[in-house]
Amino acid sequence: MTNISPIENLADITKRQTEFELTRAFFDAVLSTSASIDKVATWLLAGLGATTALIIANLEKTSLFVGADHLGEVIFLLLVAGLFGLAEKYLAILVHIQIHVDKKVRRSTAEIFGNHERQKNEIEKLAKHSNESVTVEFDAMKPILEIKKIVPWYQRLNFEKHFKRSLGDPLYGHKRAAHFYNRQVAYAVLQLLVSVLAVLLIAVNV
Repeated sequence: MTNISPIENLADITKRQTEFELTRAFFDAVLSTSASIDKVATWLLAGLGATTALIIANLEKTSLFVGADHLGEVIFLLLVAGLFGLAEKYLAILVHIQIHVDKKVRRSTAEIFGNHERQKNEIEKLAKHSNESVTVEFDAMKPILEIKKIVPWYQRLNFEKHFKRSLGDPLYGHKRAAHFYNRQVAYAVLQLLVSVLAVLLIAVNV
């Protein structure tokens, strides 16, 4: 077994911490574009809604331009594009929640752990002077169990699963947000493609 000096161990910890911080920074940079994608998808969704409502309100006139045979296909494509837009918005919300919660927890826990460490050192000094044996270690699971109580019963299993995974992987929250983000982008692209297909169908048959 190789003995590692304290300096080598500190250097290794520093390198791993730097790599971790860089990875998290890259995740944050990519995920920050979620809001811009959602904004464009929202504009397109509003346009789809207005177009569909206009077509339905003027079915007779529209059928004269597009043709009765293709009008149903156009409306169907617009509705499909709208569903993709709604799915995109749902995933954008999940990305936003995941990022917001991660930043809030990271900021709050850093402050809490810092205060705990300072108080722990003070208590240990007092205990040393009084020749008393005390422990200031806390159970991190207790707050989680309290939070779990307010989670709806149908989500408790997933809550526990995701929490356990986050304990083993500090970047789990970012990876989960990235998973939502990838699906968000896919739905946004599908929304755009189906919308273009509907417009082309109208243009070809006018």
